[in-house]
Amino acid sequence: MKNIFVLFSSIILFLSFTGCIHSPIAPGAIYTNVKHSGIEAGIIDNNIAENKIGKSSCSNILGLFAFGDCSISKAQNSVNISKVHSVEHKSLTLLGFFSTYVTIVTGE
Repeated sequence: MKNIFVLFSSIILFLSFTGCIHSPIAPGAIYTNVKHSGIEAGIIDNNIAENKIGKSSCSNILGLFAFGDCSISKAQNSVNISKVHSVEHKSLTLLGFFSTYVTIVTGE
């Protein structure tokens, strides 16, 4: 039983130092699934319609491999948004082995 505890503690410690994508709002070492608005995010202009939704994402595997483009401009360009209504972010982490970060832009 002691060996299992030491192994589990070592895994948690390792995962806490990996390069996983964490939510700035509510990071979880085992599981994270949150949607939030960052500093540059939120409702930018209420006078702009929300008839288009663009998304961009980046991912991380094992804290060793990170790839993707989760920028606001990539999300805008994915559906040709010229005027931004709002920006939100979504973070998902599974046991520290896989993480993804999605930027969601709405506008016209």
